[in-house]
Amino acid sequence: MQKTKLFCFPHAGGSAFSYAKWKNYFNPYIEVVPIELAGRGYRIEESLHQSMEEVVNDVYNNIVMQIDD
Repeated sequence: MQKTKLFCFPHAGGSAFSYAKWKNYFNPYIEVVPIELAGRGYRIEESLHQSMEEVVNDVYNNIVMQIDD
């Protein structure tokens, strides 16, 4: 059975690390996929986005890469 991907967005100023333990609480058929924005968490070296359009494009590209797996 294919896993269902649950995309999770951290709170303002947060990082994907907020969801590190979530996989322990879900059915094994649900894959928790945290979305990390530029300038946060493991992407801390990247510049913060300057517009909502940049954020949307980044999130879109990140999700598309995940669903193509």
